[in-house]
Order: sequence, then C-alpha cells, then structure tokens
Amino acid sequence: MSEVLEVFRLGNKKLTISTDDDSEDPREWDNLGQMYTWHRDYVWGDSHRYPTSADFLDSEIEDGDVVLSVYAYIHSGVCLSTNAFSCDWDSGRVGFIFAKKNEIITEFGKDFSTEKIKEILRQEVKTQDNWINGRVYGYEIVDLVTCDSCGHTSEKDEDDSSCFGYIGDDWQSSGLVEDLEDKWQKIIKGKY
Repeated sequence: MSEVLEVFRLGNKKLTISTDDDSEDPREWDNLGQMYTWHRDYVWGDSHRYPTSADFLDSEIEDGDVVLSVYAYIHSGVCLSTNAFSCDWDSGRVGFIFAKKNEIITEFGKDFSTEKIKEILRQEVKTQDNWINGRVYGYEIVDLVTCDSCGHTSEKDEDDSSCFGYIGDDWQSSGLVEDLEDKWQKIIKGKY
C-alpha cells in the first residue's frame, strides 16, 4: 500500500506525494546495459542463459565491451552497487552490468567516452537499487470542493493530475518536483 509522504495545499487544490508500490521494473526500460546476476535467493537484472558468471564472461564479453561488477550487500534488506561493500560476511559480487561495443557505437558513435559509459551503467545499477528498495514516488493533485450548505470538503480528481514512477534516493531528488508546475515547486521549496 502506498504511503503518503507529504501534502501541500494551494488555494482549492491539494498535492499529495506518496510512494509508488506498483511501479515497473526499470530493467524493462530501454537501458544501455544488460545486468546479469547470480544469487541463490534473489533474481535481479535481466534474464540470461548462463549458469555461472564464468560461463558468461567466457562466451559473452569481447574486446571493447564495457563491463562493471555488481555487488550486493544483504543484511535486513538488499543494496546493489558497482562498488564493493566493506563487509565480507554479508556482501560480495553477484554479477555484472555491461554494454556491448557495437551497441555503444550505435548510440554514441565511435569516439565514445568509456568513463561516460561506465557512469551510465553505474546509474542503471543505482536505479535498480532504488527500485528494489521501494524508493519510487508519485504525486496526485485534486480539487478541494466545499459544500455551501454543510461546509463538508470533498476531493475531486483533475484530469491528468497524477504521475507515478519517479525513482530516486528520495522524492525530492527523483525528478518529481521538476515535473510539477512552478507554483507547486515554489510551495515545496518554501518560497510561497
């Protein structure tokens, strides 16, 4: 069930920001990288046919491909990263995220920056980590209508007044605020 995080009012309108518990797995998006993992209890990333990571490395990776390790820290939850965690007991490499050279050239041309590709792959893993940990948000704007007779206030949905699927470390950094009208941005930032 979605959790309400913040509520803002402006005149006869109400903006509610909440978690999005029904968002699409970002690995279903059009990603540059493919993320393959191997873990006895969890499945993250894209589906693949390799029984082990060694089989994958031996048959899939070619010169010019960009490959980063994917690490997991599993202790009262799961964290994914392209950097190793300091706890050897509860963490380790669980797979790889990679981009094939020919796909990189198609997207960025022959003079691509390997560092830029690595940063894109790091962001894809960070997005997956945020998604698996429920850091997905959305908003809904409704009209507040007050009955002239009894004074009761009810909510009336506006057309196209909601959007969900914003993934980030928190709702403020997920891109949600930037997609709202200026008047809401000012209220959120305390400038009204």
